[in-house]
Amino acid sequence: MCQQKRPGILKLLGGYTAWNDYDENYVSLLRPFFYGYSMYEVDGVFTWSTNTAPIVEERTQIVRLIFRLDIDEIAREANAENESKQMIRARVSDYLRAHHRDHIIEKATGQDRQIYEAAKAWRDQLGFFVFGYIIYGLCTQIEQLYDSGHIAKTEGEIWVTHFANLEIDRIVWPLSNAH
Repeated sequence: MCQQKRPGILKLLGGYTAWNDYDENYVSLLRPFFYGYSMYEVDGVFTWSTNTAPIVEERTQIVRLIFRLDIDEIAREANAENESKQMIRARVSDYLRAHHRDHIIEKATGQDRQIYEAAKAWRDQLGFFVFGYIIYGLCTQIEQLYDSGHIAKTEGEIWVTHFANLEIDRIVWPLSNAH
């Protein structure tokens, strides 16, 4: 199945060479990322950088995907099981929020470097999952709907954003009847 989709996935990924050599084994070793989603529509007004382009009003579909990093898994990968989870989470957050991630890894030594490298592996796999699976699947479905005449027009682009610095405080309710 993966090999049939490979040409389309590589076309979608374009110049992103990090995943050019993926194979069935890489895909089979992807860790679980996805923990849920929400969808909603937003009415928006968009303009372009040139004053001659018309203002566009449109309804936009927003899909928010929830991915959760497993700190225990990062600790195992970085051989840092004896370090505090707070310290590991802080290093991972530093890495994910950084603009020059490779520079952080190059400067780091010892345990910090191992944690940053584990965070990099997580981020690389997550990126492959988002673009190589979700976005690829979305694009092929849109293409099929257009080809079959179910939709008359397709969008020229899809925007993918992230909230790497969004903090979610997970509260575990102590009552036994909570679901």
